[in-house]
Amino acid sequence: QVYDTLLYAQNDGTVPSYLCESWNQVDEKTYEFKLKEGVTFHNGYPMTAEDVKFSFDRVLFDESGYVDPNITAVVGTIESVEAVDALTVRITTKNVDPIILDRLASYLGVYIISKQYYEEVGAETFGTAPVGTGPYKITSITPENMILDYYEGYYGEAPVAKRLEYRYIAEETALLTGLMTGEIDLAPDLGISSAEILKAQAPNVQVFNAPSSAGHLL
Repeated sequence: QVYDTLLYAQNDGTVPSYLCESWNQVDEKTYEFKLKEGVTFHNGYPMTAEDVKFSFDRVLFDESGYVDPNITAVVGTIESVEAVDALTVRITTKNVDPIILDRLASYLGVYIISKQYYEEVGAETFGTAPVGTGPYKITSITPENMILDYYEGYYGEAPVAKRLEYRYIAEETALLTGLMTGEIDLAPDLGISSAEILKAQAPNVQVFNAPSSAGHLL
């Protein structure tokens, strides 16, 4: 909701995100991505190829210790990311990687952040007041909850809800009660037993399954 990846994974395949206009394969290890013009971060800074490069470099090659092994497990086949011009990014892999586009579209992949803003405020402030290009901007964030409001400058399709509130609820019983009473609208990743309870006791609650997009981890 807050950030965008370079590509999106949909049921019918990998497609450009709201950041990417198109892509083409230069050779067996190199792809170039054309970015959309006019996309801005939540603070109004323009999104450019330098931001994309910075976002990948920060995750893959940051010597300060930021590198996240969960992310590098997905996009670790990337050797380099280059800003060709303001709206063109070139990504080269270490070896031939036939599913590199799927990796770039993964929800466990690289989210694009503002290089300028990150360098201005530093890692600690960015962690409490981040900005992205997604449909929602973070209004407040605490260990217990997070409030997101619709970003009026969003480039893509406007979401249905103008505000989202995420709550951390440790007890599954309290979670089930909240769903049954309508206090909570959505709860992901329920256990099988909890899903069965809802199906049997809460006709006002819909329970459904969705496929995972983590096939690239196999």
